[in-house]
Amino acid sequence: MIEPEDTVEAETALARFEPDGPLLRLAELLSPASRIEPELLREMRLELVRDADVSIEQALWFSEFVRSRDDTAISLSVAVACVLRRRLRLRLRRGNDTDTVKAARKLMARVHAELSPVLVLEETLAWAEVFEDQVTVRSTADQLLEAFKAGRAGLGHWLARAWDGLPKAFKDSPSGKNLAQVAALRGATIEPAEASEVEASSVAYLLPRRPILLSREGSSLRLGVPRSEATHAAELPDTMPLVVDVEFERDGRQLTERVEVRPDSPPLEVGQGSLTLRCLDGTEYRLESAPSRQSDRLSTGSTLFSIEMLPAREGSCLLLRFGEPDAPAHVVIDGGPTRRVARELQRRLETDSYPPRIELLVVTHTDNDRIRGALSLLEDGEIEISDVWFNGSPHMEAEDPA
Repeated sequence: MIEPEDTVEAETALARFEPDGPLLRLAELLSPASRIEPELLREMRLELVRDADVSIEQALWFSEFVRSRDDTAISLSVAVACVLRRRLRLRLRRGNDTDTVKAARKLMARVHAELSPVLVLEETLAWAEVFEDQVTVRSTADQLLEAFKAGRAGLGHWLARAWDGLPKAFKDSPSGKNLAQVAALRGATIEPAEASEVEASSVAYLLPRRPILLSREGSSLRLGVPRSEATHAAELPDTMPLVVDVEFERDGRQLTERVEVRPDSPPLEVGQGSLTLRCLDGTEYRLESAPSRQSDRLSTGSTLFSIEMLPAREGSCLLLRFGEPDAPAHVVIDGGPTRRVARELQRRLETDSYPPRIELLVVTHTDNDRIRGALSLLEDGEIEISDVWFNGSPHMEAEDPA
């Protein structure tokens, strides 16, 4: 996330150069580029900044505007690129150099025709921001979300790297808000949101799950409590911030409130009847009437039992948890059709304990939609598996009648 001081620092650095001088004009025209190679730098100067000599290329290459450089390319700092793109927008609004800016976009598209598709998309978004093309921004956000849901390799890591420089209109779109959760999961710092504004309906089922403890006593519900105060346990998709919808009846009315889960979350008055916790991925936990005795607390013997169907596309993978909420045992039924399912299963197991462990792996039959992920678990050897049930001869033999 670009902080105000980053923008001030970028503007201070740019102010050291002549506003309409060749160096800044060249930098502005290059600012939508995801990377600037010598070829792009040379052609942009020769075709569109013709009053500059070759020395300006070296000046920009080694300038303080650059975030990273190697023998093949440079990248501008995110804050500098954002300020320069804003200047290009102002030029277009005033009608200054419109043909030059359009020519720069066309030139960049030609030179970068063979660039990685996600880097081309990054540049498409940058130019759409310059030309204030909201339709392209939103459609590109939709396209990226569908690519992520389809399992496009490396997209999450690219999104985290590029997040700071993406247009505000992208981040504010419905698809952008879903992608913000993916970026945050990969390490990007996203704009803080109120609980009611969290949007993850399209990606929640793909996010790892975070265990939480809660306390239900009398008419009061508290989320994110320490174990010594807990009466129940649940698992939520790991959104930023962590939220859950609570459905309950109070004063004869059926209510739904979205609650942020944090250690200092205030108690929610939910009445004495049963209630439902609805996660953003559709998982539900139903809590019956509130426990009335101290001995009902989770820390004195309550146990966990949950069944989760992992995203396995055309296959199947079920994860059963049972036992102590802070150290549950696991049964896995089938492993889905891909190694990706096995990796997702491992992430879930590691949230419960480390090293991850499965007490029982059940393989119902040998079709690829059930067994490929299970084979990955066995081949990788990173998860301890105590026992495997499989419909081979040892498990199909009838007991000796004698």
